[in-house]
Amino acid sequence: MGRVRAKAPLGRLAFGLGDHDPFRRIDPHGRRKDGDRLRGRLAARREAVASGRGLAVAGERAGDRIAFVILPGVTAQRHRRRAREAREDQQAGEVGGTTEAAEHRGRPGIFVANVQPLLLMPRLLLLLFVFAALAVPSRAQDADPVVLVIHGGAGTILKANMTDEREAAIRASLEAALRAGHARLAEGASALDAVEATLHLLEDDPQFNAGRGGVFASDGTVRHDASVMDGATGMAGASSNTLHVRHPISLARKVMEESPHVLLTAEGAEEFALLHGLEMVPNTYFHTASRRAALDRVQQREREAMPETGAAGVPMPEDWQMRGTVGAVALDAAGHLAAGTSTGGMTNKKWGRVGDSPIIGAGTYATDATCGVSATGHGEFFIRLAIAHDIAARVAYLGESCAEAAEHVIGTTLTEAGGTGGVIVLDTEGTASMPFNTEGMYRGTITRSGVVTTGLYGE
Repeated sequence: MGRVRAKAPLGRLAFGLGDHDPFRRIDPHGRRKDGDRLRGRLAARREAVASGRGLAVAGERAGDRIAFVILPGVTAQRHRRRAREAREDQQAGEVGGTTEAAEHRGRPGIFVANVQPLLLMPRLLLLLFVFAALAVPSRAQDADPVVLVIHGGAGTILKANMTDEREAAIRASLEAALRAGHARLAEGASALDAVEATLHLLEDDPQFNAGRGGVFASDGTVRHDASVMDGATGMAGASSNTLHVRHPISLARKVMEESPHVLLTAEGAEEFALLHGLEMVPNTYFHTASRRAALDRVQQREREAMPETGAAGVPMPEDWQMRGTVGAVALDAAGHLAAGTSTGGMTNKKWGRVGDSPIIGAGTYATDATCGVSATGHGEFFIRLAIAHDIAARVAYLGESCAEAAEHVIGTTLTEAGGTGGVIVLDTEGTASMPFNTEGMYRGTITRSGVVTTGLYGE
């Protein structure tokens, strides 16, 4: 039984039937081709499959063999030259053999059984369409992806308690931070650069619980925590309980890039900051009247809860005591993610308390394989539940989208455990998610083209 192999450049397909005389084919213009000429061409195409330059697809009908080969990028001139060489070296009867996949010697092939000759062309066109669709980068699906997402804390944020002036000021600060990070990305900077630039503005803004707007600890000082993670490398850095570093997010990055460690704390972290030339300021630089008044309220409530023994009571913190943590997740032009989080922690915190913000996997996490995450809320719950890492793990192990994973972890895992807060999440496709289980969360996104959206409440 005879066998036929044929090939064509991408976008043009050839087919033939063995054991028929005269051997013939109809080209795309409806003209019949001479059998001898075709046999020569088919021999050349057979050689292309054997050498791995073509994709062989074969079928069988009523004892007749049908085969074709797709060779992307083969020009018409090369096509004709190979046909001439084949006619000189091959006899028509030598085109034979089997069409089993094993004959392709491990090269990619598709076996199509019981294919009617006149139905073959539409099916081949369908295969080409599938191949072309697989070759299209997935990121092209979104013409204007989100490249930066930020948060400024979650908690009891109600429009009824917000003046128009304060709302406008917060939205303006969120937009300014987004545009600062976007400008770095537009310059070709890395996602890490964008995260750092974004959080610098938020750390300098007293409206947020980070940097200059950090809340007071029980001893009347402002102490900062921060972390950063590079999704491209899996490297991370963090610092906690610093008193004088103006931009804690920059210290976290230095820990990642200039030390063999992940987390440095207190005096040691400040010594490291000095060694690497980071800007240091007096602790009073971070003091604000509104944060001092908040400390006074909490300590008054604490005194009222003091038992008769005189031992100081420690009431459970209210969500406003932790509101204002800032975070950012960025996606750069190379498709890499980075995430960072910075905070002043909890109002009236004691005994060197550290929350989730400097804990990798709790308050910050990033990997190009899944997503970047930054969290805000009641840190003890985020630490115990490894919230940031749990979102990435659900994407990796359960196949959920980043949005599905984030919604489940915040809406179910965190909520059922009694915790409050939210996260911002960004994947390498430029899809952002910002779930929270409180009345509101300061948040915003900016797309590659510079379109900004901001939100405060549960809208």
